[in-house]
Amino acid sequence: MAAVFYHNQEQKDAIDRSLARIASEIKAKIKTQVLPYSGFTRAEDYHQKYTLRQSQALMKEFQRMSPSSERFVDSTAAARINGYLAGHGGCERLKTEIDDLGCPLKGQRGF
Repeated sequence: MAAVFYHNQEQKDAIDRSLARIASEIKAKIKTQVLPYSGFTRAEDYHQKYTLRQSQALMKEFQRMSPSSERFVDSTAAARINGYLAGHGGCERLKTEIDDLGCPLKGQRGF
């Protein structure tokens, strides 16, 4: 299920306009649900940064940098590296932002 959540009528109206425009462009019905925001529930720890968790070497470094599970889950660097490992972004782009992430990859092969 795909969904977009709104906090107020202004957001809902903007979402409705965007979905109508996209539906018109693609000439198809948009199935995304538009729902009022009612809170957020964080997924279980083992779901967080799943792809990154598959790399023992990187996880060892991230655990050294962020010893608590909460800090790891909230880490921007962990989120970005997880995305790269999942195939979102490329090596050249990663090289441009690696210094800003404070990431354990710096200094490893190719960086």
